Amino acid sequence: MKKITLIGTAESSPLIKQVENKELAIFRIAVTEYGNGKAGKPYKATTWHEVICKKKKLVSKARLSVTKNTPIAIEGVIMYGKIVVRSMLTMS
Repeated sequence: MKKITLIGTAESSPLIKQVENKELAIFRIAVTEYGNGKAGKPYKATTWHEVICKKKKLVSKARLSVTKNTPIAIEGVIMYGKIVVRSMLTMS
């Protein structure tokens, strides 16, 4: 598994799901990259990532802190194209 840190903006409040007697918080974040392309032409590229919080403490934090357009930094691992969160910092 590869560790990843993403800094972006939440799309909306998390969806809270019950799976095997555990709660999961699921939401998406947009990560935007700015730069200069060929011939110095500026560009903006946005990538969307699905985030899944499995730990009880992180589910609770996501439920209370994450809303639409919340600036957020997360650290986790990539599992099959989804981000599983190990730590989260909301910047509102």
